[in-house]
Amino acid sequence: MVGVAMATIRSPQGRKAAEGMHIEAGHKNSFLYQWMEPAYFEEVIEHLVRRNVFMNPTLHFEWKALTEHAREHELEDSRLLSNPNLQYMPMDERLVTLGQYHWADKRSAEEKKQFLNGYRKVQDFLRRFVKAGGKIYSGTDSAAATTPGLSLHHEMELLVDAGLSPTEAILTSTRWGAEIIGLDKKLGTVEVNKLADLVILRGNPLEDIRRTREIEQVVRDGEIVDLSYHSDYRFPFRRPGPQSKHLYNPIPVLLDINPPVGAQGTEVKLRVSGRGFVPNSVVLFDEVPVGTVWVSPTELSAVLTPSHTSRAGTFLMRVETPKPGGGVSAPIEFIVTFP
Repeated sequence: MVGVAMATIRSPQGRKAAEGMHIEAGHKNSFLYQWMEPAYFEEVIEHLVRRNVFMNPTLHFEWKALTEHAREHELEDSRLLSNPNLQYMPMDERLVTLGQYHWADKRSAEEKKQFLNGYRKVQDFLRRFVKAGGKIYSGTDSAAATTPGLSLHHEMELLVDAGLSPTEAILTSTRWGAEIIGLDKKLGTVEVNKLADLVILRGNPLEDIRRTREIEQVVRDGEIVDLSYHSDYRFPFRRPGPQSKHLYNPIPVLLDINPPVGAQGTEVKLRVSGRGFVPNSVVLFDEVPVGTVWVSPTELSAVLTPSHTSRAGTFLMRVETPKPGGGVSAPIEFIVTFP
């Protein structure tokens, strides 16, 4: 949706605002969409439809903290992730997934209003796009911050909120998805000579899109799929680790502490330099947390109180960043001298 938004922003004010933002693929760019200009939606939509461009808006990833269903979807995720047979799922993954429901908690009321204004414009664009013959395929960035499987049902629900019919929402996860990868001759619809890939439901999703969750049976290429979870499951590949996922906190690297020396029994204000610092990183003195203020990803400010410096000697200092991801840096020595 970033490119679509940029294509509809034409006013000097909107262009200037967009240029001042740090737009980054795969990250939340929620401030951008408030500047979309509906007067240019039809022009962009006609351009996309004429060229058979498919769209993947990842609504659940971008807006999951702000939609009308946020608390309901969070509860569904929490219930699933609490299943004892899913305990092999790493804690970092759960923290990232559930934490994304709260990324806007500390935002001001005005900022949330701006986010929601952008969300309404995105919804309007998607509704018009499909009405004009455009095709959407459902995707949720489940590797980034959403629950695999369940997030697809949430995505379809949000597409219906945007103005798609339940039938159109289902097409985003079936026929249209098969078309974009060139496999619509084999997949995407229930027809003779196609692969027997079926999701059999207990309810009618055309009456309520939420009923896609009521799965009775899954058939994959003619074989019935085991729908249960198994606590003895073992992941067959080496886990890539926190550096591979941008929503994990980075492992902090401590490079310098200034001043490196303080007098016994005194207060010492420190400038801590390094990289990978986040707002909840904490400086440790002799393995004890001290008052820390985040300045930037490369700098922290910390204060040693007289109780910290009550003993003379050489002490190790580190920076610790909590999960998800995170970790503890290698140490640097700090010396407390005699007065």
